[in-house]
Amino acid sequence: MSEDSSGALADAQAIRLNISGELEFDMEGVAYVLRPSMDAIEAIERQTGKSLLELANDARGLRLKLPDVAVIVAETIRAWGREATATSSDVQRDAAKYTPAGVKPFIFAAGVAQVNARLAALLMGAVSGGYDPFGHGKGEWADQLAAMARKKPIPAGG
Repeated sequence: MSEDSSGALADAQAIRLNISGELEFDMEGVAYVLRPSMDAIEAIERQTGKSLLELANDARGLRLKLPDVAVIVAETIRAWGREATATSSDVQRDAAKYTPAGVKPFIFAAGVAQVNARLAALLMGAVSGGYDPFGHGKGEWADQLAAMARKKPIPAGG
């Protein structure tokens, strides 16, 4: 990470939907997919002490605190990394190394409220059955996210 003249992390990017309708979080110019698998959700609930429904409601109300946002981002990136195969990108194979402490500076630089708002969609999808146990969007939920991504990706800061 580098700092610009204002002292902000210049490499931190926004969280956004990719063309497939998956949420991605950019760190140092590299996009990491957020995969809300059942294992990731269980790890998130264990580390935050909150249920998935509590987290989803907190995210909808923009009430998630930075430590909880960091746990959600790190665990969903790690879930994506765990599904890597020999033919996966190096980025995906290395995704399992991320920790909440490691992603916090990027979340802070991107804006906790901005990341929180994007996580609301992911968590509401998870709580309402929009993902399979491996964190892949399914059915109508996946179709809606993919259609949103094709029409208008979620921009940085807005």
